[in-house]
This record gives sequence, structure tokens and C-alpha cells, in this order.
Amino acid sequence: MLRIWKLSFAISFVAPAAFPCLCSSHDGCAALGTKENPAFVGTVLAVTNVPRPQSADPDWLPVKARIRVDESFGGLAAGAREVDVMTGNGNGDCGVPFKPGDVYLIDAEAGENGVLAAGICGNT
Repeated sequence: MLRIWKLSFAISFVAPAAFPCLCSSHDGCAALGTKENPAFVGTVLAVTNVPRPQSADPDWLPVKARIRVDESFGGLAAGAREVDVMTGNGNGDCGVPFKPGDVYLIDAEAGENGVLAAGICGNT
């Protein structure tokens, strides 16, 4: 038992350095259910790869998840039934591995253009 504890303790210090996507710590939880941070429970309907446009900024998110809004906690347009949420492809870019048919509690960020995005460093 002591050996397992020592191993898990050692891994906790080494493992984060081994991953290219690291989440920075922050003080507390961002406000959920606001215009800037919509929060909702949703069922993933489809996941598609989106080709990178030539004019894309460096923070381009190449995966779009079409999500049915099952319950909104605020921040989405009134009556929103389905939304698109952009994320990374999971290859070290902190993307959420959305799977069609799975239900998620989503803590999205709304960009200046209104596009929703989620990553593994958020509360999704």
C-alpha cells in the first residue's frame, strides 16, 4: 500500500509536465450562466472537423460539436434549442473529446463574435 501511495505521489509531480496542454490554476470558479460564460446541460448530436480557413487566427478550434440544449442555466439566447460549440481536436490543444449521444454539463466561453468554445481547462 505504501508503495502505491509513493508511486501515485511521484506521478502527480511528473505527469503534468509530460502533457503539452496544461491548465493554469485560477482563484475560484468563473461566474456560470452569464453572457460571457453560458452554462447548460446538453446532448451532443454531431461532431465535425472544420477545415482551417487561411485567415484563421492562431487560436483556431478545428472541431464543432452540435449540441441540443437540455437545460440552460443562463447565458444562451432565449429559446435556444441547439448550439454549436467549438473545441480542439484533443491532440494537445486542450479540446473536449465530445462524443455524439453523450450528455455534458457545458461551461462555454462566448467569443466577441458570439461563437461558443469549450476546453478541458474549463468546467465542462
